[in-house]
Amino acid sequence: MKFKESLTQLIGKPKDTTEYYFSLILSRDGAAVAVWSIGANNDLLIASVSYGLLHDDTWDERLRVVDQLLSAAEDKARSNSAISKTVFGLPATYLTTSGDITNDVRLHLKKLSKLLELNPVGFVPLTQAIAFSLKKNEGIPASVILVNCTKETITVSLYRVGTCVREQTRDVNESVALSLEEFLTDDKDGDVLPSRILLYGFNTEILSQVRGSLLKHQWTSKANFLHFPKIEVIEHEDLLRAVSLAGSAELTSSIGEDTEIVDSNESSTVVAQPAGNSIEEEVEKNDEPEQSMHVSSEDDEDVENVEVVGAQTLGFGAQDVLAKKEQTRFAPIVHSFFRSVTEYVKGIRFPRLGKSIKGAGGIIGVIVLLGLLYYFIPRATVTVLVLPTTQSETAIITVDPNATIVDSSTKIIPGQTQELSLSSKKTIPVTGKKNVGDPAKGVVTLYNKLTQERTLKKGTVLTAKGISFSLDEEVKIASASESIGSITFGKKDAAITAINIGTEGNIAASSEFSVKDISPTSVSGRNDAALSGGVSREVTVVSRADYDGAVKTLTDEIVSKAKAQLLAEAGGNRLIEQTIKTKVTDKQFDKELDQEAKELSGNLTASVSGIVIRDEDIKSLLVALITPKVPAGYTLESGKTEVSVGVAQVKKDGKITVSATVSAVALPIISKEELQKILAGKAVPDALLYLKSIVGVAGAEFRIILTPTKNRLPLHKANITVSLAVQ
Repeated sequence: MKFKESLTQLIGKPKDTTEYYFSLILSRDGAAVAVWSIGANNDLLIASVSYGLLHDDTWDERLRVVDQLLSAAEDKARSNSAISKTVFGLPATYLTTSGDITNDVRLHLKKLSKLLELNPVGFVPLTQAIAFSLKKNEGIPASVILVNCTKETITVSLYRVGTCVREQTRDVNESVALSLEEFLTDDKDGDVLPSRILLYGFNTEILSQVRGSLLKHQWTSKANFLHFPKIEVIEHEDLLRAVSLAGSAELTSSIGEDTEIVDSNESSTVVAQPAGNSIEEEVEKNDEPEQSMHVSSEDDEDVENVEVVGAQTLGFGAQDVLAKKEQTRFAPIVHSFFRSVTEYVKGIRFPRLGKSIKGAGGIIGVIVLLGLLYYFIPRATVTVLVLPTTQSETAIITVDPNATIVDSSTKIIPGQTQELSLSSKKTIPVTGKKNVGDPAKGVVTLYNKLTQERTLKKGTVLTAKGISFSLDEEVKIASASESIGSITFGKKDAAITAINIGTEGNIAASSEFSVKDISPTSVSGRNDAALSGGVSREVTVVSRADYDGAVKTLTDEIVSKAKAQLLAEAGGNRLIEQTIKTKVTDKQFDKELDQEAKELSGNLTASVSGIVIRDEDIKSLLVALITPKVPAGYTLESGKTEVSVGVAQVKKDGKITVSATVSAVALPIISKEELQKILAGKAVPDALLYLKSIVGVAGAEFRIILTPTKNRLPLHKANITVSLAVQ
């Protein structure tokens, strides 16, 4: 039998399963459910997800919401059979410091599982699920700050190279940023903090507010960060996938292995049966029933016996589930094979030399087979922990719209002018006020006191009681006549109209009138009847301020739209706001100035232009200045360069000057291929000592599998995987 075929029979084919599982995440303010299965290649297949918020933090409300979510997720998954096996994802507030579920929460979970007909198969702390998912996706242990946000508290977990070194739950009284700062500054080890903060929770509004406040906080001056941390929110679907991934990793590593997992914190044992049998986990109870742990089999109808198990009992606890995942079905078989051959060789009795040819040949064959297995089978993953250095350079650069290439000698980069023509419509309420109505009218008798005839033209102004009136027609007043001892005035009736509208012109009879620019001793007037017809009312009309306000509002909207569109067309590069110019090319309004109206509708078209610069041009200009500052043994990491630009100044000749800063991360120069050659066959202490001798290496993490010796790396260099993790 060939060696490869022998191994295939020993290993066996992976079991194909279509059984569905629930992942159920519970929190103080929400819940989420995923339906998933394990594919033919032991890969995770998410069938559906569902999540919702709680109206209040009670278990009755939590039961109601979870019931709805389970039904919704099961309907979306279209499973042919009822789903019961459930992996719980729990926050730190539901767990003790040792990683167990608190007694109060355990009782509620038992009740919830019974009422909703769930069969718990384990639980995973949310932080460990996230860390495990990051490691699976990125290939290295995560260094990250996890923040669970609720309305009243935050739970902060500090992970360094895949290990939670510190965790704390804090009440949020005023500022989340200050609470997080206090936690981070309490860290006494003095190490640089991970430059990534991940927020998770169920209330998206709270998460958005927290992210906004953290982005405004001055982290580089408040805590031990190398540079401003990247702050992101974990979506609900990604959180569910992380819990499901941890669950599937545990199940695929347990099914088919005759292994025993012992919880170091509680006196209980879980036995995973060989492939082909139902999974039954026997639990040895201690003297305190509440602390004992039991996981029912699929046929167990007594839900009262289902108690929520501890994390480490099911492999979801303090240990890294990825380490368990890597112990595939192949591992116990290889170990068993090594043990069997070793015992066989020990039992051989060597005959005399003359009769030992055939026996010696068998022994040599076994030794050769052992040597081949020891050379080809062991696998190792070496994660090298490197210390980065950050270099930065600031310079005043010139943006020239007429330039086409970057000129390092003069620090000039090209600027591209982009122009758009946009239109916008707007309806605004009018604010102008105006009085409308009719003026008072009547008849006044004019008296000429001179001996010459007097003519008053149409429009001549007369005044009575402070109110001005005008003559409706031209009036000729006869001259005065004299007789012995007396004089008779010439008189003439004339129609008059108040110059202003309103009731003020309705003056009473027998009022005295004077003529503008004529002395009352020459001409005067009196009305025999009261004037009437004067009325007025205040109305809203289109004012000049309304016109100007509409134009400004429409222009601002067009500029805002133009900025977004110019940035989109610039491919995510930078638009220099100081270069934005706006020119109104057309404006139309549906009302005239001083026209009575309640609203004013306008349509404005404007041309907007601005200058766009490329980050790559700034990088190419300034990285050359950083390179000489990089320490020996380090090299700049091309994908970790950040650009920041200050306020630009536009000169009269059209050129723009701007202060730009480039921050670049330098990593140690390490050849993974060279390390594979050097580390092959080395003992772990010697390998660690060698790695620490390399400039910029802080340490290393070793994971060795499929070998009876755990303290020596594989002899075959191709079986050693080297990865880098930034400390």
